[in-house]
Amino acid sequence: MQLPTACLLRTADNYTRPLALATACSNISLSTQAALIEEATAAEVASLLDFGVLVLRWYMTWMAVDMCVRLGMWLGLPQLGPSSSTVHIEVRQTLVSVVHSLFSIGATIFLALKVDRPFGVDAALRHIPHQHVTQVGCAFFSYLLWDLVHIHWHRGVHKRNLVEASVHHSCFLIMMLVNQGVLWFNYAFPVLYIGELSTVFLDARLLYRKFDMEEVWASAAFALTFAVTRIVLMGVLVVHLLSSYHEAFSLLGPMHRVSYLGGVPAMYCLNWFWFTKIVAAALKVKKPKAQ
Repeated sequence: MQLPTACLLRTADNYTRPLALATACSNISLSTQAALIEEATAAEVASLLDFGVLVLRWYMTWMAVDMCVRLGMWLGLPQLGPSSSTVHIEVRQTLVSVVHSLFSIGATIFLALKVDRPFGVDAALRHIPHQHVTQVGCAFFSYLLWDLVHIHWHRGVHKRNLVEASVHHSCFLIMMLVNQGVLWFNYAFPVLYIGELSTVFLDARLLYRKFDMEEVWASAAFALTFAVTRIVLMGVLVVHLLSSYHEAFSLLGPMHRVSYLGGVPAMYCLNWFWFTKIVAAALKVKKPKAQ
C-alpha cells in the first residue's frame, strides 16, 4: 500500500509517517490512513519478549522501592514493631503506593505531552507513540503485579479486601495485555492513569489512621481529586469514546472495541458507585450527633 511522495513527511522524531495532506491525499479513507501509519510505526511495537523484559525490569524497580521503604521504616519507625507485624506490612504497602502514585502523576504529564497527530491526518488518528506508552504501561503493569503478590503473600493481613483487590488488579492487567501495541485511542491511558492522583490522599488518610491521628485535609483532598479525575475527566473521556464509536469500529478490532466502548464505561460506572460511598461517608461525618 503506497501513497504519493507528497503524502510522506519526516517528523521531528525521525519517524517517517504517512500524512493525508489536503492537497494530495484528500481522497484517502480513515482506515487507509490508519493502516499506513501502523505500517510506518510497526518497528516501534514491543514484541512479547520485549514487553516481558520491560515488565521484569519495572518489577525489580518496585521491589527496590519496597526494600528502600523497609529500610526507611526500620530506621525511622521502629515503634511499628517487626516487619512481620500487621501495622508494619500495611504501612509499607501504603508507602510504596504513595511512590507509585507520585510516579503516575509525572508519567501522565509526560504522556500528555507526547500525544502525536501527524499533520494532515484525521483527528481520530491522534495517538501516543508506542515507545512512550509501552514504557509507562509496563511500569503500571509491574506495580499491579507487585501489589498483587504483596497482598497474596500477606493474605492474612489483607483478607478483608483480598478478593476485591485481586479482581480489580486482574481486570486492569488483562485490559493492558489486550491493548498492548494498539495505537488508536491509546491517549485514553493517561486520562485513566491520572486517577492515581486521588490515591495519594487516600494513602495519606490511611497513614493518619494507622498512627491514630485525626485529619480532615486528606479526606477532603481525596474526595475532591476523586471527583475531578475519576468523575469529571473520566466522564469527558467516556463521552468522547462513545461519540467516536464510528471511528472506533473502523480502527479497532472486536476485542479492543469491547475494551474501549465497554470496559472504560463500566469502570466509570464503578467510579460513580465509589463516589456515592465517599459522599455518603462525608455527609455522615458532618451530621450532628443526637443529644
